[in-house]
Amino acid sequence: MSEIKEQLGEPVDATDDQVRARQAADALIDDYHRQGGKLEQSQVDRVLDRRGLNASECLFVYEYLDQQGVEIEFPLEEEFDEDEFEDLAASDGYNQGEIIDAKAGDSTLDWLRTVIGEEPLLTPEEEKELGRQIALGRLFSLQRETNPCDSNPQAQMMISRAERARVRMILANTRLVMSISKKYMALSALEFTDLVQEGVIGLMKAVEKFDHDLGYRFSTYATWWITQAITRAIANSGRTVRFPVHIVQRITRLRRAVRWLQRVNEGRRPTLTQLEEELHWDRATIVAISDLADSHFISIFEGDDGDDRLSLVETLTSNEPGPDKIVEQQNDAQYLDSLLDNLSPREKEVLSLRFGLGLSGEWTLEMVGEKFGVTRERIRQIQEKALNRLRFKVDLQERDADPCGH
Repeated sequence: MSEIKEQLGEPVDATDDQVRARQAADALIDDYHRQGGKLEQSQVDRVLDRRGLNASECLFVYEYLDQQGVEIEFPLEEEFDEDEFEDLAASDGYNQGEIIDAKAGDSTLDWLRTVIGEEPLLTPEEEKELGRQIALGRLFSLQRETNPCDSNPQAQMMISRAERARVRMILANTRLVMSISKKYMALSALEFTDLVQEGVIGLMKAVEKFDHDLGYRFSTYATWWITQAITRAIANSGRTVRFPVHIVQRITRLRRAVRWLQRVNEGRRPTLTQLEEELHWDRATIVAISDLADSHFISIFEGDDGDDRLSLVETLTSNEPGPDKIVEQQNDAQYLDSLLDNLSPREKEVLSLRFGLGLSGEWTLEMVGEKFGVTRERIRQIQEKALNRLRFKVDLQERDADPCGH
Protein backbone atom coordinates (compact mmCIF):
# COMPACT_ATOMS: atom_id res chain seq x y z
CA MET A 1 0.00 0.00 0.00
CA SER A 2 2.91 2.38 0.71
CA GLU A 3 4.09 1.97 -2.90
CA ILE A 4 0.63 2.90 -4.16
CA LYS A 5 0.63 5.98 -1.93
CA GLU A 6 3.99 7.05 -3.37
CA GLN A 7 2.72 6.57 -6.94
CA LEU A 8 -0.33 8.71 -6.17
CA GLY A 9 1.77 11.37 -4.49
CA GLU A 10 -0.06 10.81 -1.21
CA PRO A 11 1.74 11.04 2.15
CA VAL A 12 2.69 7.67 3.62
CA ASP A 13 0.42 8.32 6.61
CA ALA A 14 -2.63 8.73 4.35
CA THR A 15 -5.45 6.35 5.27
CA ASP A 16 -6.43 3.44 3.07
CA ASP A 17 -9.83 5.10 2.54
CA GLN A 18 -8.16 8.22 1.17
CA VAL A 19 -6.04 6.11 -1.17
CA ARG A 20 -9.12 4.23 -2.47
CA ALA A 21 -10.93 7.51 -3.06
CA ARG A 22 -7.92 8.99 -4.87
CA GLN A 23 -7.68 5.91 -7.11
CA ALA A 24 -11.35 6.25 -8.02
CA ALA A 25 -10.93 9.96 -8.73
CA ASP A 26 -7.90 9.36 -10.94
CA ALA A 27 -9.80 6.72 -12.90
CA LEU A 28 -12.60 9.21 -13.52
CA ILE A 29 -10.13 11.90 -14.57
CA ASP A 30 -8.66 9.45 -17.09
CA ASP A 31 -12.17 8.87 -18.46
CA TYR A 32 -12.72 12.63 -18.60
CA HIS A 33 -9.64 13.21 -20.76
CA ARG A 34 -10.22 10.12 -22.89
CA GLN A 35 -13.73 11.36 -23.73
CA GLY A 36 -12.56 14.79 -24.82
CA GLY A 37 -13.32 16.68 -21.62
CA LYS A 38 -16.70 15.07 -20.86
CA LEU A 39 -17.78 13.10 -17.80
CA GLU A 40 -21.40 12.16 -17.11
CA GLN A 41 -22.90 11.71 -13.66
CA SER A 42 -23.92 8.15 -14.52
CA GLN A 43 -20.23 7.27 -15.06
CA VAL A 44 -19.34 8.69 -11.66
CA ASP A 45 -22.17 6.69 -10.07
CA ARG A 46 -20.91 3.45 -11.60
CA VAL A 47 -17.35 3.98 -10.37
CA LEU A 48 -18.40 4.96 -6.84
CA ASP A 49 -20.80 2.04 -6.61
CA ARG A 50 -18.46 -0.56 -8.13
CA ARG A 51 -15.60 0.39 -5.80
CA GLY A 52 -17.86 0.35 -2.73
CA LEU A 53 -16.83 3.77 -1.44
CA ASN A 54 -18.43 5.18 1.69
CA ALA A 55 -19.97 8.66 1.93
CA SER A 56 -16.75 10.39 3.02
CA GLU A 57 -14.81 8.77 0.19
CA CYS A 58 -17.47 9.80 -2.31
CA LEU A 59 -17.28 13.40 -1.12
CA PHE A 60 -13.49 13.29 -1.46
CA VAL A 61 -13.88 12.15 -5.09
CA TYR A 62 -16.23 15.03 -5.91
CA GLU A 63 -14.00 17.59 -4.18
CA TYR A 64 -10.90 16.27 -5.94
CA LEU A 65 -12.60 16.33 -9.35
CA ASP A 66 -13.66 19.92 -8.70
CA GLN A 67 -10.10 20.88 -7.74
CA GLN A 68 -8.84 19.36 -10.99
CA GLY A 69 -11.35 21.36 -13.03
CA VAL A 70 -13.45 18.35 -14.04
CA GLU A 71 -17.07 19.32 -14.71
CA ILE A 72 -19.67 16.59 -14.31
CA GLU A 73 -22.54 16.63 -16.78
CA PHE A 74 -25.99 15.97 -15.32
CA PRO A 75 -28.99 14.95 -17.43
CA LEU A 76 -31.19 17.98 -18.07
CA GLU A 77 -33.91 16.86 -15.66
CA GLU A 78 -31.37 16.35 -12.86
CA GLU A 79 -29.89 19.85 -12.74
CA PHE A 80 -29.97 21.25 -9.21
CA ASP A 81 -29.73 24.72 -7.74
CA GLU A 82 -29.18 26.18 -4.28
CA ASP A 83 -32.89 26.82 -3.74
CA GLU A 84 -33.56 23.11 -4.16
CA PHE A 85 -30.88 22.31 -1.58
CA GLU A 86 -32.61 24.64 0.89
CA ASP A 87 -36.02 23.10 0.21
CA LEU A 88 -34.62 19.62 0.71
CA ALA A 89 -32.83 20.55 3.93
CA ALA A 90 -36.16 21.69 5.38
CA SER A 91 -37.94 18.44 4.45
CA ASP A 92 -37.75 14.80 5.48
CA GLY A 93 -37.63 13.54 1.91
CA TYR A 94 -40.44 12.17 -0.18
CA ASN A 95 -43.77 11.69 1.59
CA GLN A 96 -45.18 8.19 1.27
CA GLY A 97 -48.68 9.44 2.02
CA GLU A 98 -48.52 11.87 -0.88
CA ILE A 99 -47.49 9.12 -3.27
CA ILE A 100 -50.19 6.74 -2.04
CA ASP A 101 -53.02 9.24 -1.85
CA ALA A 102 -51.86 11.64 -4.58
CA LYS A 103 -55.17 13.47 -4.43
CA ALA A 104 -57.95 13.22 -1.93
CA GLY A 105 -61.14 11.25 -2.36
CA ASP A 106 -62.27 9.50 -5.52
CA SER A 107 -59.60 11.09 -7.69
CA THR A 108 -56.94 8.59 -6.56
CA LEU A 109 -57.69 6.16 -9.39
CA ASP A 110 -57.87 8.97 -11.92
CA TRP A 111 -54.45 10.12 -10.79
CA LEU A 112 -53.08 6.58 -11.03
CA ARG A 113 -54.44 6.18 -14.55
CA THR A 114 -52.81 9.48 -15.50
CA VAL A 115 -49.49 8.26 -14.08
CA ILE A 116 -49.74 5.01 -16.02
CA GLY A 117 -50.40 6.93 -19.21
CA GLU A 118 -47.59 9.44 -18.72
CA GLU A 119 -44.82 7.52 -16.95
CA PRO A 120 -42.83 5.30 -19.35
CA LEU A 121 -41.62 1.84 -18.41
CA LEU A 122 -37.99 1.59 -17.35
CA THR A 123 -35.36 -0.25 -19.33
CA PRO A 124 -33.05 -2.69 -17.49
CA GLU A 125 -30.23 -0.16 -17.69
CA GLU A 126 -32.45 2.61 -16.29
CA GLU A 127 -33.42 0.35 -13.38
CA LYS A 128 -29.75 -0.26 -12.59
CA GLU A 129 -28.95 3.43 -12.84
CA LEU A 130 -31.80 4.41 -10.51
CA GLY A 131 -30.74 1.62 -8.15
CA ARG A 132 -27.24 3.09 -8.00
CA GLN A 133 -28.62 6.53 -7.26
CA ILE A 134 -30.76 5.18 -4.43
CA ALA A 135 -27.85 3.20 -2.96
CA LEU A 136 -25.51 6.22 -3.04
CA GLY A 137 -28.20 8.46 -1.58
CA ARG A 138 -28.65 5.98 1.26
CA LEU A 139 -24.95 6.33 2.12
CA PHE A 140 -25.23 10.09 2.42
CA SER A 141 -28.48 9.86 4.38
CA LEU A 142 -26.76 7.64 6.94
CA GLN A 143 -23.91 10.10 7.19
CA ARG A 144 -26.36 12.97 7.75
CA GLU A 145 -28.00 10.99 10.57
CA THR A 146 -24.66 10.57 12.33
CA ASN A 147 -23.64 14.17 11.67
CA PRO A 148 -26.80 16.37 11.43
CA CYS A 149 -24.69 19.53 11.18
CA ASP A 150 -23.14 18.42 7.90
CA SER A 151 -24.72 20.57 5.17
CA ASN A 152 -22.38 19.70 2.31
CA PRO A 153 -24.17 20.74 -0.92
CA GLN A 154 -22.88 17.68 -2.77
CA ALA A 155 -24.29 15.36 -0.11
CA GLN A 156 -27.64 17.17 -0.25
CA MET A 157 -27.68 16.79 -4.01
CA MET A 158 -27.05 13.04 -3.81
CA ILE A 159 -29.84 12.61 -1.26
CA SER A 160 -32.25 14.64 -3.37
CA ARG A 161 -31.33 12.66 -6.47
CA ALA A 162 -31.94 9.39 -4.62
CA GLU A 163 -35.40 10.58 -3.59
CA ARG A 164 -36.19 11.49 -7.18
CA ALA A 165 -35.01 8.02 -8.24
CA ARG A 166 -37.28 6.36 -5.67
CA VAL A 167 -40.30 8.30 -6.84
CA ARG A 168 -39.54 7.56 -10.48
CA MET A 169 -39.25 3.81 -9.82
CA ILE A 170 -42.52 3.86 -7.89
CA LEU A 171 -44.43 5.79 -10.55
CA ALA A 172 -42.98 3.72 -13.41
CA ASN A 173 -44.23 0.52 -11.74
CA THR A 174 -47.69 1.74 -10.72
CA ARG A 175 -49.26 -0.19 -13.60
CA LEU A 176 -47.82 -3.37 -12.05
CA VAL A 177 -49.61 -2.58 -8.78
CA MET A 178 -52.88 -1.99 -10.63
CA SER A 179 -52.54 -5.26 -12.54
CA ILE A 180 -51.86 -7.35 -9.42
CA SER A 181 -54.60 -5.60 -7.42
CA LYS A 182 -57.23 -6.50 -10.02
CA LYS A 183 -56.48 -10.20 -9.55
CA TYR A 184 -57.38 -9.97 -5.86
CA MET A 185 -60.62 -7.99 -6.12
CA ALA A 186 -62.76 -11.12 -5.77
CA LEU A 187 -60.84 -12.33 -2.71
CA SER A 188 -61.77 -9.51 -0.38
CA ALA A 189 -64.40 -6.95 0.52
CA LEU A 190 -61.69 -4.29 0.38
CA GLU A 191 -62.21 -1.56 -2.20
CA PHE A 192 -59.99 -1.60 -5.27
CA THR A 193 -58.37 1.66 -4.15
CA ASP A 194 -57.51 0.03 -0.80
CA LEU A 195 -55.85 -2.88 -2.57
CA VAL A 196 -53.90 -0.47 -4.77
CA GLN A 197 -52.74 1.52 -1.74
CA GLU A 198 -51.55 -1.65 -0.01
CA GLY A 199 -49.81 -2.67 -3.23
CA VAL A 200 -48.03 0.69 -3.46
CA ILE A 201 -46.76 0.22 0.10
CA GLY A 202 -45.33 -3.13 -0.99
CA LEU A 203 -43.83 -1.46 -4.06
CA MET A 204 -42.10 1.12 -1.83
CA LYS A 205 -40.55 -1.65 0.23
CA ALA A 206 -39.35 -3.30 -2.96
CA VAL A 207 -37.70 -0.06 -4.10
CA GLU A 208 -35.88 0.28 -0.77
CA LYS A 209 -34.65 -3.33 -0.75
CA PHE A 210 -33.86 -3.76 -4.46
CA ASP A 211 -30.25 -4.75 -5.15
CA HIS A 212 -29.36 -3.55 -8.64
CA ASP A 213 -26.18 -5.66 -8.69
CA LEU A 214 -28.00 -9.02 -8.70
CA GLY A 215 -28.94 -8.75 -12.37
CA TYR A 216 -32.70 -9.47 -12.38
CA ARG A 217 -35.48 -7.11 -13.44
CA PHE A 218 -37.06 -4.94 -10.77
CA SER A 219 -40.58 -5.97 -11.78
CA THR A 220 -39.76 -9.61 -10.97
CA TYR A 221 -38.59 -8.61 -7.50
CA ALA A 222 -41.39 -6.09 -6.90
CA THR A 223 -44.16 -8.55 -7.81
CA TRP A 224 -43.44 -10.60 -4.70
CA TRP A 225 -43.49 -7.56 -2.37
CA ILE A 226 -46.67 -6.17 -3.93
CA THR A 227 -48.43 -9.53 -3.69
CA GLN A 228 -47.34 -9.99 -0.08
CA ALA A 229 -48.66 -6.54 0.90
CA ILE A 230 -52.03 -7.13 -0.77
CA THR A 231 -52.55 -10.66 0.55
CA ARG A 232 -51.54 -9.56 4.04
CA ALA A 233 -54.14 -6.77 3.94
CA ILE A 234 -56.81 -9.20 2.74
CA ALA A 235 -55.88 -11.71 5.43
CA ASN A 236 -56.12 -9.06 8.14
CA SER A 237 -59.28 -7.33 6.93
CA GLY A 238 -61.89 -9.94 7.79
CA ARG A 239 -60.49 -11.83 10.74
CA THR A 240 -60.16 -11.00 14.44
CA VAL A 241 -57.32 -13.49 14.89
CA ARG A 242 -54.80 -12.68 12.19
CA PHE A 243 -53.04 -15.53 10.41
CA PRO A 244 -49.58 -15.26 8.84
CA VAL A 245 -49.72 -14.79 5.08
CA HIS A 246 -48.27 -18.24 4.34
CA ILE A 247 -51.04 -19.84 6.44
CA VAL A 248 -53.69 -17.94 4.49
CA GLN A 249 -52.09 -19.18 1.26
CA ARG A 250 -52.23 -22.77 2.51
CA ILE A 251 -55.89 -22.42 3.50
CA THR A 252 -56.66 -21.08 0.02
CA ARG A 253 -54.75 -23.94 -1.58
CA LEU A 254 -56.62 -26.52 0.53
CA ARG A 255 -60.00 -25.05 -0.42
CA ARG A 256 -59.13 -25.13 -4.09
CA ALA A 257 -58.01 -28.75 -3.81
CA VAL A 258 -61.30 -29.73 -2.16
CA ARG A 259 -63.38 -28.09 -4.89
CA TRP A 260 -61.12 -29.47 -7.62
CA LEU A 261 -61.32 -33.05 -6.37
CA GLN A 262 -65.08 -32.82 -5.97
CA ARG A 263 -65.36 -31.94 -9.65
CA VAL A 264 -62.95 -34.68 -10.70
CA ASN A 265 -64.82 -37.20 -8.51
CA GLU A 266 -68.14 -36.16 -10.07
CA GLY A 267 -69.41 -34.58 -6.87
CA ARG A 268 -68.04 -37.11 -4.38
CA ARG A 269 -66.23 -35.63 -1.41
CA PRO A 270 -62.45 -36.13 -1.42
CA THR A 271 -60.81 -38.35 1.18
CA LEU A 272 -57.78 -37.35 3.19
CA THR A 273 -55.75 -39.82 1.15
CA GLN A 274 -56.75 -38.05 -2.07
CA LEU A 275 -55.86 -34.69 -0.54
CA GLU A 276 -52.46 -36.02 0.51
CA GLU A 277 -51.78 -37.07 -3.08
CA GLU A 278 -53.10 -33.84 -4.58
CA LEU A 279 -51.35 -31.40 -2.22
CA HIS A 280 -48.26 -33.47 -1.38
CA TRP A 281 -48.84 -32.68 2.31
CA ASP A 282 -48.88 -35.13 5.19
CA ARG A 283 -52.16 -35.92 6.93
CA ALA A 284 -51.30 -33.93 10.07
CA THR A 285 -50.72 -30.78 8.01
CA ILE A 286 -54.04 -31.17 6.19
CA VAL A 287 -55.92 -31.59 9.47
CA ALA A 288 -54.11 -28.62 11.06
CA ILE A 289 -54.78 -26.29 8.13
CA SER A 290 -58.42 -27.37 7.92
CA ASP A 291 -58.85 -26.58 11.62
CA LEU A 292 -57.54 -23.05 11.00
CA ALA A 293 -59.93 -22.46 8.11
CA ASP A 294 -63.26 -20.73 8.63
CA SER A 295 -65.62 -23.14 10.39
CA HIS A 296 -68.51 -22.50 7.99
CA PHE A 297 -66.41 -23.66 5.06
CA ILE A 298 -64.68 -26.95 5.87
CA SER A 299 -64.39 -29.45 8.70
CA ILE A 300 -62.97 -32.92 9.27
CA PHE A 301 -65.47 -35.60 10.30
CA GLU A 302 -65.80 -39.37 10.44
CA GLY A 303 -67.74 -40.77 7.48
CA ASP A 304 -70.22 -43.63 7.58
CA ASP A 305 -67.61 -45.98 6.16
CA GLY A 306 -65.03 -45.04 8.81
CA ASP A 307 -62.87 -43.06 6.38
CA ASP A 308 -61.88 -39.52 7.30
CA ARG A 309 -63.37 -37.09 4.80
CA LEU A 310 -63.31 -33.36 4.18
CA SER A 311 -66.81 -31.91 3.80
CA LEU A 312 -68.35 -28.58 2.89
CA VAL A 313 -70.66 -27.52 5.73
CA GLU A 314 -73.86 -25.72 4.86
CA THR A 315 -74.51 -22.32 6.46
CA LEU A 316 -77.03 -22.98 9.22
CA THR A 317 -78.73 -19.61 9.34
CA SER A 318 -79.88 -19.42 5.73
CA ASN A 319 -80.18 -21.47 2.58
CA GLU A 320 -79.01 -18.48 0.54
CA PRO A 321 -75.27 -18.02 -0.01
CA GLY A 322 -73.71 -15.33 2.14
CA PRO A 323 -71.43 -12.55 0.86
CA ASP A 324 -68.32 -14.58 1.68
CA LYS A 325 -69.65 -17.54 -0.32
CA ILE A 326 -70.48 -15.33 -3.28
CA VAL A 327 -66.94 -13.95 -3.26
CA GLU A 328 -65.55 -17.50 -3.17
CA GLN A 329 -67.75 -18.51 -6.10
CA GLN A 330 -66.72 -15.47 -8.14
CA ASN A 331 -63.07 -16.15 -7.43
CA ASP A 332 -63.47 -19.81 -8.37
CA ALA A 333 -65.01 -18.89 -11.71
CA GLN A 334 -62.27 -16.39 -12.55
CA TYR A 335 -59.53 -18.77 -11.45
CA LEU A 336 -61.03 -21.68 -13.41
CA ASP A 337 -61.38 -19.58 -16.57
CA SER A 338 -57.71 -18.58 -16.36
CA LEU A 339 -56.70 -22.23 -15.94
CA LEU A 340 -58.79 -23.48 -18.86
CA ASP A 341 -57.15 -20.91 -21.13
CA ASN A 342 -54.00 -23.06 -20.91
CA LEU A 343 -55.74 -25.93 -22.72
CA SER A 344 -56.45 -26.55 -26.38
CA PRO A 345 -59.99 -25.64 -27.55
CA ARG A 346 -61.00 -29.34 -27.69
CA GLU A 347 -59.61 -30.10 -24.22
CA LYS A 348 -61.36 -27.04 -22.83
CA GLU A 349 -64.70 -28.04 -24.34
CA VAL A 350 -64.37 -31.64 -23.14
CA LEU A 351 -63.80 -30.55 -19.54
CA SER A 352 -66.57 -27.96 -19.74
CA LEU A 353 -69.06 -30.60 -20.87
CA ARG A 354 -67.88 -33.32 -18.51
CA PHE A 355 -67.99 -31.15 -15.37
CA GLY A 356 -70.93 -28.94 -16.25
CA LEU A 357 -69.04 -25.68 -16.58
CA GLY A 358 -71.58 -24.32 -19.05
CA LEU A 359 -75.37 -24.16 -18.90
CA SER A 360 -76.05 -27.69 -20.17
CA GLY A 361 -75.16 -29.66 -17.04
CA GLU A 362 -72.65 -32.51 -16.75
CA TRP A 363 -72.31 -34.84 -19.76
CA THR A 364 -71.35 -38.50 -19.60
CA LEU A 365 -68.33 -39.87 -21.45
CA GLU A 366 -70.66 -41.45 -24.01
CA MET A 367 -72.48 -38.16 -24.67
CA VAL A 368 -69.23 -36.24 -25.18
CA GLY A 369 -67.88 -39.04 -27.38
CA GLU A 370 -70.95 -38.85 -29.63
CA LYS A 371 -70.53 -35.08 -29.96
CA PHE A 372 -66.92 -35.40 -31.11
CA GLY A 373 -67.42 -38.65 -33.04
CA VAL A 374 -64.92 -40.64 -30.97
CA THR A 375 -65.10 -43.46 -28.45
CA ARG A 376 -65.81 -43.17 -24.74
CA GLU A 377 -62.24 -44.28 -23.99
CA ARG A 378 -60.79 -41.55 -26.21
CA ILE A 379 -62.75 -38.88 -24.32
CA ARG A 380 -61.50 -40.32 -21.03
CA GLN A 381 -57.90 -40.05 -22.31
CA ILE A 382 -58.41 -36.43 -23.41
CA GLN A 383 -59.95 -35.63 -20.03
CA GLU A 384 -57.09 -37.22 -18.08
CA LYS A 385 -54.44 -35.47 -20.18
CA ALA A 386 -56.14 -32.09 -19.70
CA LEU A 387 -56.48 -32.61 -15.94
CA ASN A 388 -52.80 -33.50 -15.64
CA ARG A 389 -51.85 -30.33 -17.50
CA LEU A 390 -54.01 -28.25 -15.17
CA ARG A 391 -52.56 -29.91 -12.07
CA PHE A 392 -49.06 -29.08 -13.31
CA LYS A 393 -50.10 -25.46 -13.92
CA VAL A 394 -51.61 -25.15 -10.43
CA ASP A 395 -48.42 -26.51 -8.84
CA LEU A 396 -46.35 -23.92 -10.71
CA GLN A 397 -48.63 -21.10 -9.59
CA GLU A 398 -48.48 -22.23 -5.97
CA ARG A 399 -44.68 -22.31 -6.03
CA ASP A 400 -44.55 -18.85 -7.64
CA ALA A 401 -46.94 -17.45 -5.03
CA ASP A 402 -44.84 -18.78 -2.15
CA PRO A 403 -41.14 -18.33 -3.07
CA CYS A 404 -40.04 -19.05 0.50
CA GLY A 405 -41.36 -22.60 0.23
CA HIS A 406 -43.92 -22.40 3.02
